[in-house]
Amino acid sequence: MTQITGYYQAKPASLSAFARAVASKQWGPEINDQRQLKTQVIDGYLGDFDTPSHGGYVVVSRSELTHSAVQKYKLTGDLWPNSYGSRQYRVAVLNIPTSLHVYAFEEDCAWAALVVAYPEIAKDLAASFLPGVTPEYILENAQASFRQYP
Repeated sequence: MTQITGYYQAKPASLSAFARAVASKQWGPEINDQRQLKTQVIDGYLGDFDTPSHGGYVVVSRSELTHSAVQKYKLTGDLWPNSYGSRQYRVAVLNIPTSLHVYAFEEDCAWAALVVAYPEIAKDLAASFLPGVTPEYILENAQASFRQYP
């Protein structure tokens, strides 16, 4: 794995390290927790990240996520969407390889776009929450949040 300007240049075996670099750039350098969510709908890595101040989900995929709900959360070069995907701001280049598609969904609102676009992920999220949280509950909350913050 090659380190470039403090971050990692991804190779297929290091998708989780690349996702971690994205999360630290998005939400802060100190990662408290990183969990991979097992899903069949992402051809790559879906990680849940917590930092002292914020967190969210990072997708590093070998194929583009085509649903329109997630397109504004795609990270490209040095222009990244803000937490709500509405504006872009300039950050240090993270050297995203052209073979990968990278998306960041903050934990307050943007996560809902990922679940609305790919409802199968609700099952994976439910498995990572407290007992009793069902995929139906997560999907219902994602749909309500997405209607409010599309």
